[in-house]
Amino acid sequence: MKVLLIFLIFLGQQKYNTVIAENTVVKGSIVSDSSICIAGKVEGDVFSKDVILISKTGKVTSTNKIYAKDIIVEGQLKGNIECENKIILRSTAHVIGDIICKVLVIEEGAFFEGNCKMTTEPRDTLGGK
Repeated sequence: MKVLLIFLIFLGQQKYNTVIAENTVVKGSIVSDSSICIAGKVEGDVFSKDVILISKTGKVTSTNKIYAKDIIVEGQLKGNIECENKIILRSTAHVIGDIICKVLVIEEGAFFEGNCKMTTEPRDTLGGK
């Protein structure tokens, strides 16, 4: 039942097309045109043209960075973050790394250690300029 609930995760109207479920470990890069929910563990870079959610049980250790249109962190992330629009660090987030984005929201209780660069420059969908 727990796995079924993971597949039904919604954030407003957002439905996640790719789900890395709890107790799942992915070693290597993930590249997707659609949204990604990480409830398990990822050891590698994550790229999405849509939204990435690192849920409360999610743990990501990136060798380079994670990149998406929007990124929501509720769990743990070690590595750099870059996005086209908005990054939200929920109160349960634990982030160590640098951030590049247009909009940054940090809820009370979130942990963030790193540098942040706010930019209005358009970013390439594969994470570079």
